Amino acid sequence: MSYYKHTKQDNLKLIDSKMPVFSRRELGKLGEDVATFHLFRKNYVILNRNILTPFGEIDILCIEDGFFVFVEVRCVFGNFLSDPLESITEKKKRHILNNCLYYIQNQKIEEEKVRIDVVSAKFSKTLKLEHIEIIKNAFCI
Repeated sequence: MSYYKHTKQDNLKLIDSKMPVFSRRELGKLGEDVATFHLFRKNYVILNRNILTPFGEIDILCIEDGFFVFVEVRCVFGNFLSDPLESITEKKKRHILNNCLYYIQNQKIEEEKVRIDVVSAKFSKTLKLEHIEIIKNAFCI
C-alpha cells in the first residue's frame, strides 16, 4: 500500500498504493484543464488562462456568442456533500469582479458585451469527472 504525497518542492513521495495525494495547485490545474476542454466542446473560443491582475487571477478568458466571458472554475474532489458553487463567498465574488473590471478597463472592452460564467465540476476520489456544468452569467458585473 503506497501512495504519493508532495514534499515542499512539489515532488511526489511514495506513501500508500491506494491513491495519490496531489497538491491544491495540481488539483486546481486539473479542474481548469477539464473546464477549458468542456468550454471548447461547447463552442467557447479560449483566449487565455491564468491571467494575473493586482486583485488575483482570472481562471479562463474566452468568447462565446459575441460575449467576452470571464470564467471562474470551482471544483470539489471526492466530497459530493458540498456544491462547488457554495465556495464562492461574497469576498471571492468581489475578487472576481475586481479582476474582471481591472481587465475590462485596461483592455478597453465594452462592458455590455461581458459576462462572468462559472464552471462547476465534481470529481471522485480517484479523480474521475462525475459532473460538470457551465453556469452562464453567474453574477453581474
